Amino acid sequence: MDNLLKRMKKKALKSKSKFLICAVAFSKKNTILGINFSRPSSNRHCLANHAETGLILSIGGNKIDRILVCRVGRQGNCLPIDPCKGCKNIADRFKIKIETVPAD
Repeated sequence: MDNLLKRMKKKALKSKSKFLICAVAFSKKNTILGINFSRPSSNRHCLANHAETGLILSIGGNKIDRILVCRVGRQGNCLPIDPCKGCKNIADRFKIKIETVPAD
């Protein structure tokens, strides 16, 4: 888990968004299917730029069992996060569990 968390933090720090968020999608066999970070948008309601929804759109919701989400501070520490209502609704449609990395 430590190696995965390091990868997630590194990926999140690449984001140009106000909130540095990374998400990892896992299969039912606990295989990593993809990793994504949030992207900036002029439309704050555009869910395609959210890390979780980006994974669902690119991989396909039927292949994903769970998504692990991490929000990172500018210093590289984990911060509290919950998925937004839109991302949660999309994940629920595909019966995808969203888990969050606890804050440091």
